[in-house]
Amino acid sequence: MLITNPVSKYDSYHFWENLIQKEAAMWENGFQNKPLTPDSIFVYTVIMDHGKDYLKSRWAYYPDAYALLGFLQYVFLPTAFFSWLDREVEGFNIPLATGEQVLKVMGELEPDLNSEILRKMAIQLEKIKDLWGASPLKCLEGLQSFSREFNHFWQEAEGKLVYFKIFESPDEIGKYVLRGGEAAAALAVIEEEIDLTKGQWEAVYQNVFRDPFMRKKFIDILNYQIGCMV
Repeated sequence: MLITNPVSKYDSYHFWENLIQKEAAMWENGFQNKPLTPDSIFVYTVIMDHGKDYLKSRWAYYPDAYALLGFLQYVFLPTAFFSWLDREVEGFNIPLATGEQVLKVMGELEPDLNSEILRKMAIQLEKIKDLWGASPLKCLEGLQSFSREFNHFWQEAEGKLVYFKIFESPDEIGKYVLRGGEAAAALAVIEEEIDLTKGQWEAVYQNVFRDPFMRKKFIDILNYQIGCMV
């Protein structure tokens, strides 16, 4: 019986291209509708362009570090970089192209683009590709480090923002929400936004794996009640 290597499966542009074309679940809720388990890894992504009038703020979970790595390399980064560079195409777009292809085409179509920005994007693409050879633990640690570097460099500018943050447990997410995310909003504001008191929200995120209802309610609250937390 042929056993597919989970690393090689996710380290394939065509695997992710197929999912993009099928409009499969990748940006919110469970990747490929997989169940939420204690091994799941969560990712919060934000892509914003005021000029094009969109703000995509989504929570998703992936079964392991390699699946998340594949999403970030083949879906999130190409989309984030295209969104940052493009000034012409209307609305939000997920490119059917690798990150390297996006940079090549954008550099050819818009020769006045900042070469330093393109260079930084190319370096980040190479850096995240290096994580495929790491163990699951080292891969996740590398993604966490990459996230901090990425968010530090791509801070909001000219009405645009690209951002992602990784979480390893509902408890970590729950406390992040109570802090108001990166925006550090007041607790009263957070309670009003999620329509739950602090105690009610704690009852949700602390019981995700003990109560099937709380498990569904948790991810629904994140995606459909909480606003952008950057």
